[in-house]
Amino acid sequence: MTKTKVLIIGAGPSGISAAVQLKREGIHLVLIEKNVVGGLIVNANKIENYPGFPKGISGVKFAQLLNKHLVQWNIKPVKDKVINCEFVKDKSTGEESFVISCENGQFKSEYLIIATGTKPVKPKDIVIPKDCKEFIFNEIFRILRVKNKNITIIGGGDAAFDYALNLSKENKISICNRSDKIKALDLLVNRAMKEDNIKYYPQCVLRKIVKARRGLELNFKLKNRKFVIETDILIFAIGREADIDYLGGSVKNRIGKLISQKRLFLIGDVNNEKNRQLSISCGDGVRVAMEIAFEIKTKFENNKK
Repeated sequence: MTKTKVLIIGAGPSGISAAVQLKREGIHLVLIEKNVVGGLIVNANKIENYPGFPKGISGVKFAQLLNKHLVQWNIKPVKDKVINCEFVKDKSTGEESFVISCENGQFKSEYLIIATGTKPVKPKDIVIPKDCKEFIFNEIFRILRVKNKNITIIGGGDAAFDYALNLSKENKISICNRSDKIKALDLLVNRAMKEDNIKYYPQCVLRKIVKARRGLELNFKLKNRKFVIETDILIFAIGREADIDYLGGSVKNRIGKLISQKRLFLIGDVNNEKNRQLSISCGDGVRVAMEIAFEIKTKFENNKK
């Protein structure tokens, strides 16, 4: 079991911000990431409201800069998936700590920072056949390089329109929104509507997914008539929720107390609900790192007395 002062789950903008600040404070940490450095930011078509990038920057390029920042501070993320996290008491010493179990090992930490962001909401009213799953995605960072494909996106929020803009340069996109109301930022909608490769369908409800000879056949109810789209790739962008399924009962049942005791910290998108913005996430990371540093230094000074 690897011991550390602070363990951070998630190497997105908030987790990386916390890691760099902790390193600056001289505090030992472990940073765990199950996918790629940058987290969900790699899906972003263009980041325009983060200071220092007046012309904007793509999510992929920003993630590359985040990785360089980690290298600069000699922070090497552990590529692993957390499967369980408990808060336990050592019988011999009486000390309480977090025990984080991953697929490839275990870690013990005095402080825990959760920066795992969000996971996609799964569709509840549609059956997804097993032979269709390879054509279906919830994020787009794995398919950013595809070309000459017909891509269908289910959703009507920021993610749906941002994904469409990101993929439309080399592909033909259909955005299918079951509602007649668009929840996306006007800026994204206006840009998407100007793209020849993007078509938008309101009141378009997906009823059935069928494996076709090439890709998928999607059966919709469009207003009061049936509507079929043949697509190479299907993307669900119907909402997201906090990604904290790995938390064990000893943490879930005491989460409020652990937060008030400044042992547990939830930062970034995992805690920000609708205010999921890059600048907010980065600020969260720096703030909690400074709080932890203060706690550690205060305990050290008290123990000297």
